[in-house]
Amino acid sequence: MSAVAGDRWRTSERDRDVVVDVVSDDHVRARELMEEFFTLSLEQRGDAFPHLVRALLTHEVAEELVVYPAFEASLLRRPPWQPHRG
Repeated sequence: MSAVAGDRWRTSERDRDVVVDVVSDDHVRARELMEEFFTLSLEQRGDAFPHLVRALLTHEVAEELVVYPAFEASLLRRPPWQPHRG
């Protein structure tokens, strides 16, 4: 792969900053949801629990499918969908 083609998979500093901001904001929101959850009565917790789990799972899936592969690809300078063979 040429240097030019390899550069295609590099992310700009601005793009990285946006991803970091989104993930950081999501972590703050998850923390807030958990703090709010523990202020609820047991009955309210039962109703709120599925929503909390969905929010946490959505975040985790996004990190696993998008953030981690993109991060690894940027370190290895390869397309995110190409598996690591190391």
